[in-house]
Order: sequence, then structure tokens, then C-alpha cells
Amino acid sequence: MVAVGIKKKLEREGLINSCSYIELSIKEMGLRSVLKRRIVVTTDSNHQYLIAENKFNRDFYS
Repeated sequence: MVAVGIKKKLEREGLINSCSYIELSIKEMGLRSVLKRRIVVTTDSNHQYLIAENKFNRDFYS
């Protein structure tokens, strides 16, 4: 599937190769795709819950 995107880019540059040739070249060179990790949002700052009392009188705004 990676070869299809590479083939389209090569065709735009005037170089024409088959997908099977591109896949073979990728395997011979040992190239692998690197996936970008998705950032999972774990904090909901706009909640409706009450905030706990500051029992230790800590200064959070330094």
C-alpha cells in the first residue's frame, strides 16, 4: 500500500515505475514506515465538579 503513494509522487515528477517494482525496492533497502503516535486527551478541564478545599494552604500561583 505504501508503493501506491510513492508511485503517484514519482509520476508527478515524471518517473514511471510499477507498484511491484517500488515494493521490491523498498524491501531490498529495508525501509519501513514510521507511524506517528496519536496523543490521547486524558484531562477534562471544563468539568462541572467542585474543586477540593485547600487544606494545607499551598500557594499554587507562584
